[in-house]
Amino acid sequence: MLKLAEAILREYPLCDSCLGRQFGNLLTGLSNSERGHAIKLSLAMEAHSRMDEDPEEAIEILSFLAYNGAHIPAVESLQKMGIEVRPFEKCFLCNNFLSRTREIAKKCLNRVKDYEFHTFLVGAKVTEEVLNKEEELSRKFSLKFSESIKSEISREIGKEIERISGKGIDRENPDIVFIVGLSDIEVQINPLYIYGRYRKLKRGIPQTRWPCSNCKGRGCELCGWTGKQYPESVEELIGKPALEMTKGKEVKLHGAGREDIDVRTLGSGRPFILEIKKPKLRKINLGELEKRINSESKGKVEVLGLRFSSKSEVKKIKEKRGRKRYRVVFKLDREIKEEDLEKLENLKGRILQRTPTRVLHRRADKFREREVYEIVIKEVKGNVGEAEIYCEGGLYVKELVSGDNGRTTPSFTEVLGSKAECLELDVLDIELEGE
Repeated sequence: MLKLAEAILREYPLCDSCLGRQFGNLLTGLSNSERGHAIKLSLAMEAHSRMDEDPEEAIEILSFLAYNGAHIPAVESLQKMGIEVRPFEKCFLCNNFLSRTREIAKKCLNRVKDYEFHTFLVGAKVTEEVLNKEEELSRKFSLKFSESIKSEISREIGKEIERISGKGIDRENPDIVFIVGLSDIEVQINPLYIYGRYRKLKRGIPQTRWPCSNCKGRGCELCGWTGKQYPESVEELIGKPALEMTKGKEVKLHGAGREDIDVRTLGSGRPFILEIKKPKLRKINLGELEKRINSESKGKVEVLGLRFSSKSEVKKIKEKRGRKRYRVVFKLDREIKEEDLEKLENLKGRILQRTPTRVLHRRADKFREREVYEIVIKEVKGNVGEAEIYCEGGLYVKELVSGDNGRTTPSFTEVLGSKAECLELDVLDIELEGE
């Protein structure tokens, strides 16, 4: 191994880290800088021990250790002999970058001085030129135990940031990601995720910000230059206090499904995760946030059960299948009879639905089957009735009532033989798998 290291240093100027990295998979508990220093020290000591028997070769080895290895003991030994030492050239691979890891770590932390964070991760990017140089070295000397420069940059800068800041490395859900290159630093501020359930108490409020249909969000006279079709949304009502408390840039609401704009969500509420982008504060009081949202949106929206969440949970709540309970007020084109109640309460089992006509402009035209578990008629007055429907998530309840011209079967319209229409719809409960 020492002969191999000697051959490398005769041709290439390498810092301790880059030399040590060529043998990085030998032994554990050492940094590559320590490996490289130990190898150079061994070569220098071996050369110095042969000074009496072969001074010319000994001086030659000490010389390339000095100018190709920046090895201080070799430099000092040569100077003591009165031999002039050529200055160390820049490291062939890292351009002396790995000798400045503490300085780079401080620069990383300075870039995020305005952001609160508890965990971080360091990634590395290097140019094609550096990767080609590394490949050249590996191929030329048939190196079997080397480690990539990207791995070392990530690890060593990470260790320095950890030492300086006291923050921890998190490879799964870091608050901040530093992408470190040999000449620049990129910073990625990861979002803050908050889980909860919301109740929508007022009709006419969309779940998320709805761009103006005329200007597509750019702003025009029709929307009062707001760029919005509706003045507010559940997303904005929940998001505004959250942005103020976290000093974030923007929010995005991820719901476990969504209700129509004219539908209320009551009872236990709809599960959601609020994604807050580029938050400057993360350790916020969720109890205080809950109070602020419920106070500022009184009579419109309220939230409950707020807790911190993660990106992985967003996918889970969107994919989870569950059961839902609805309250529906419906109207027939005739008076509701006693026998109609039994027919409706027997409307259970699989319902075949083709994508409703009202959403065809934004959804694929396809068939789906959903289960109705129970229908209970709560009240009847003339041709208007109120029912509770317990069903599988994803059922289009308005179309279960109307039949949508035969696109949903069976339906209230079909089993009663009379045209049925949904007047009001409320979500009373949402049960998700695993909750």
